[in-house]
Amino acid sequence: MAIKNGELPNAEQVINGYGNPVAQLASLGVRSDSSNWYNKDYLAADVFTTSSGTQNSINLGSTTTAYSLAQDFWTCGFTDESGVDATHDPDSFTDPENAFDENEATLATKTDNDASIGYVTKIHELGKTFSEKYVGMVKIKCDNATNSASPECGLKLQSYNGADWSDVVTLATGLASASFIGEYYLNAFVQGVRIESTTYGDPQSSSKYYTTNIQVIAYGDFDASSDLVTNTLVHQIIPHSILVYGDVDFTSGGAIGISVSENNGSTFGITGQSLGSYIDTTSFTAGSLALKFTFTTPNGSVTPQLSGFGCVISDAWNSK
Repeated sequence: MAIKNGELPNAEQVINGYGNPVAQLASLGVRSDSSNWYNKDYLAADVFTTSSGTQNSINLGSTTTAYSLAQDFWTCGFTDESGVDATHDPDSFTDPENAFDENEATLATKTDNDASIGYVTKIHELGKTFSEKYVGMVKIKCDNATNSASPECGLKLQSYNGADWSDVVTLATGLASASFIGEYYLNAFVQGVRIESTTYGDPQSSSKYYTTNIQVIAYGDFDASSDLVTNTLVHQIIPHSILVYGDVDFTSGGAIGISVSENNGSTFGITGQSLGSYIDTTSFTAGSLALKFTFTTPNGSVTPQLSGFGCVISDAWNSK
């Protein structure tokens, strides 16, 4: 509802009117200078340049959404589908199945030793192929290394169209080694995904090695519902109401609902609320405020993307 001249606004109208721009400004303030921002009293905000946020606001242990490390946003979570697909292993890795067991303590590995004269490039590739389907997210943990002279290392995510493999993104580069741990928002219909590892250098002797380790390749479409849960954002204020702004992209579809906790996220007494709207918290008797963002998708192939948030605490009294 709009605030109109000559009409007295109610609390919801007032808080919606000022709360959205203030909450958005809080999020922008963190993005522009996170080192001089802290959550206190009437404002809390964060941006996701890391999975935990610049303010360490995210409770990663309770969160089931997926964080795209390369693109700095959260999406709906996903369930791994790699186990039923055909393994693509042109370089004969040792224990290739370990890359697809979702156990980061096990690994598929490939090592080349080379005593050639002059520079050599070693390429190791491992992945899965399948009939065309939508892949929303890919979870990856991998690394490579060489002890050759003048070394260069690189790791790429590639996709397959049924005839050719093509680069999706360079995951990491380095000199003697490279590594990547995280998830990538692929958002495409493909027929395969794989990791390509490149190591390059001058062997100079037979003791030089070129090694690739792949601990995790997991992928799938999006789960119907998943949660992004915060730690305690503020504890000084017992709120009468709050408003939550989301730096969110709904272009591909999906939705985000809000739940609110007064006890550090142990329970969420208020559920089913919307971004950018007045949330009545007059039932609260404590002020250890935490939020839960519930991501939903109607069909598994769309997801909202949340890059940050701001929260305004309004109509409150000081509990100190």
